Amino acid sequence: MRTRPHHKRSFTLTEVLISLVVFCLVMATSTAGFYIVFDKWKKQKDMLELLVNSRWAMMRLSKEFRRANAYDTSNGKLDLRFDVGGRRFWYWKGKSVHASGDPNTFYRFEGTTADGWNDAKNGKVEMAQYFTDLPGNGDNPFSCSGNVCLITFRTDLVGQDLILRTSVRRRN
Repeated sequence: MRTRPHHKRSFTLTEVLISLVVFCLVMATSTAGFYIVFDKWKKQKDMLELLVNSRWAMMRLSKEFRRANAYDTSNGKLDLRFDVGGRRFWYWKGKSVHASGDPNTFYRFEGTTADGWNDAKNGKVEMAQYFTDLPGNGDNPFSCSGNVCLITFRTDLVGQDLILRTSVRRRN
């Protein structure tokens, strides 16, 4: 009597398919987790960049305003114009009365005291983005009286409000 040769045992088709499905589920879950973490990281990075840019714009405006000889907010109080040592500075939100630009962007112009609004519109420099209307205050980022100006920035990038506010006193 002849005996059969001993064959190696192997996986059945069902076992291979089950292991393939389990592997695919693990990979899909890992990939989804990676994308969720990456998305959260990107939103936090964008928010931090927005905060840094907004604070920088606020500090620059405050520093220049402190040295101002005089200021003017007569253009609907949507812009601030002041003179410092023969130079004129304008700051405005994009949709202010006399200025142009993106309505959610804050702009700056530096020129001579003889420069007008057309010069400011043509030579504007973007200071910061994603500015939104202020709660209860509409578009007015400047509230000035006497030698003091209250400056308020409100930004909204990822559904999270960020309000920066400072009070600046002219030193001249």
